[in-house]
Amino acid sequence: MSEKITRRTFLSAAAWAGAALASPGLVACGKPKTAGKPPRIVIISIDSLDPRYLALDQNGMPGGRPGNRLMPKVHEFLEGGATLAGARCFLPAATDANHLNALAGTHPGMTGVLGVSVQPAGFGPDGRMAVFPTSLSWARTADGKPVDTLLAAYGRRYGKSAKVLAVSGKDWVGRMLNAPGSGLSALVVGKDHPSYVPAPRPYSFYDPPGDENADTDKESIYQKLFSHIAYEGRPERFPCDEWIKDAALAVITREKPELAFVIFAQMDDLSHGLGCAYPEDFVPGEGGGVCRFNPMVYREPALDGVRDVDRRFGEFMVRLTAMPEYRDAVYVLYSDHGHVTHRSTLVTPLLRPSGTDFTKVLKSARVVSKKEAKGIGLGAYSATSLGFLYFPEKNAEARAARGKEAREALEAHRVVDPETRGLECPWQAVDRPGMIAGVPGVCPPGELFHPYLAEGGHAGLPPWPDVFLFARNGWQLPLTQGLATNLGAKVPWYVPDGEVFLGGHGSPDTSKILIAFRGPGIARGKILPDPDGKQNHTIADIAPTVCGLTGLSLETPVVGQDRSRQLA
Repeated sequence: MSEKITRRTFLSAAAWAGAALASPGLVACGKPKTAGKPPRIVIISIDSLDPRYLALDQNGMPGGRPGNRLMPKVHEFLEGGATLAGARCFLPAATDANHLNALAGTHPGMTGVLGVSVQPAGFGPDGRMAVFPTSLSWARTADGKPVDTLLAAYGRRYGKSAKVLAVSGKDWVGRMLNAPGSGLSALVVGKDHPSYVPAPRPYSFYDPPGDENADTDKESIYQKLFSHIAYEGRPERFPCDEWIKDAALAVITREKPELAFVIFAQMDDLSHGLGCAYPEDFVPGEGGGVCRFNPMVYREPALDGVRDVDRRFGEFMVRLTAMPEYRDAVYVLYSDHGHVTHRSTLVTPLLRPSGTDFTKVLKSARVVSKKEAKGIGLGAYSATSLGFLYFPEKNAEARAARGKEAREALEAHRVVDPETRGLECPWQAVDRPGMIAGVPGVCPPGELFHPYLAEGGHAGLPPWPDVFLFARNGWQLPLTQGLATNLGAKVPWYVPDGEVFLGGHGSPDTSKILIAFRGPGIARGKILPDPDGKQNHTIADIAPTVCGLTGLSLETPVVGQDRSRQLA
């Protein structure tokens, strides 16, 4: 990664990456079957479900087993179908990109989609980086063609009369998919739904209905404030899973869509606002324990939230599979990424020289100027555990040089771990050579490199980052570029590193996910082993496997593998 980059070697590498995406392993998936009755397909995502929760018992401790599980309803689904063991999503381990990867069989190097609700659009006249909403309308393959998805493939295969429905707890994900030609017949989100579906109501993620210890368990003041302000105060922006369940069932009962795509989002929301509940993170004590590296995170509220997510999913499946039309449907259940609890950045400020404010680090190292550190002439896009940097130079060689200098300065930075008092680098930085060649432990070759967008100069399309930044060990990055839009709030361009979210994702340690299939011809209780322990099952396997099971065909390249024959 440290060798000198010239324009010739850079463009050569870009061409190599483009050729890789056109290799025989990355081809359109699925073979059309003879015309017949359209298959019913139901694709369900529990956004941010980390597989670690599936190994826990009712009390959230290791050793979950039949009759004593934290998430028994999800296990019922797994026992009725086949699971891809050791599955992972792609980096950044974030919402928008990986839902698209699930439906298109791709990774970000094949779609150009990286952002969460918004994505940088290029430098404006004032030198600041502008942003626009993520959208399927500008998602492009490595050679610049529009990205195809299962939603469009269904209508193309079975005609315009086929109904394709999306119900999304993340309204911006629904709107990302609802572009011209997307194939969607109807979209239901908290802000936009049929008149016969009641509006979302305020809902407690930490003391949900049915919580047996709601009167005695404790929440930190931060957990309460975050949940009240961000979630209970904006239910139309963050509808609970109970509403998603009821809205989806109401529309499905009336419309009987042939393909339904449903995103339950409460797990992601509560993990951001309450933190995660993995037992290894906690010191046992009153109220179920307090996180050993973030005293604002009490465990029991997060556990109650996880139990509620499982309960609502189970209710959805019982009622849906009772409908004759959906008893023999092909079902997919997946999560788009995992989650971690962030280290506290409020109670130990004196222990963190320069902290994780990466623009301050780059300014101190004289990599960026004072003006650039204020967002003029530098694109800094970050939240929770992921970040991107964009430099304004039009010359590829100049941008590569600045990216290399930034990576080296960031990798040299150290913070003090408040637990061990030891020094550590709080992040992993990847510049263009690393995107192309891959970085061990972070990304394989090309996964974080989009040859078409990296060329730049494509009107209406986003630029490609010069540096990716992924937090390590639970550290949290500053909030920039209006990314609080997914909190429904408007904040300044740059919020320094501080306790914005109690939990987050985007980094390699949040890439483990769940993928399972159920339906006719699929074995019950089968587990497809991870071939070599390297998480070779990916979220991109979903689309080609659905194609293999149902006869759909995608018209743009996929990187995922068709596992349909292995499911039997």
